[in-house]
Amino acid sequence: MLRPALVNYFSGGSRMNLPLQGFAQNRIRCAIVALAVEITAWMQMLALNGHQAGRWEPKRLRLRLFTLPATIARTGRQVRLHLAIKAPWVDLVNEGVRRLRASRSPDREHLTRPNNHRATPDHLESAPTRDDTRVTVTPR
Repeated sequence: MLRPALVNYFSGGSRMNLPLQGFAQNRIRCAIVALAVEITAWMQMLALNGHQAGRWEPKRLRLRLFTLPATIARTGRQVRLHLAIKAPWVDLVNEGVRRLRASRSPDREHLTRPNNHRATPDHLESAPTRDDTRVTVTPR
């Protein structure tokens, strides 16, 4: 479904207007663009299902969701994404992350941490460092 649209875009008159000089470089760029389009489509189907954002065009997604102010913090073995609380679409991003975590497949449970791990329990984690101006999203 998505690849024919990319083939139509890159075939025809725009084939000579590719940004890089070599054929192999442009071929790699086209593969990266195709992968980005497919990841965006899967994100809309899984994380944004049931919301109007599931039907947004890529430009609107980029302007509203992909440009949220955030910082990445690395602590120990964890990487945390701190999103600005006052950002206009932060609730939608948090809901999408919650949906993705809830949709984990049950056959991948053996890949998660064992019960006897030494990580800090969720209720003992330290608070964000910016006086509640950021929301913490922790990938699991």
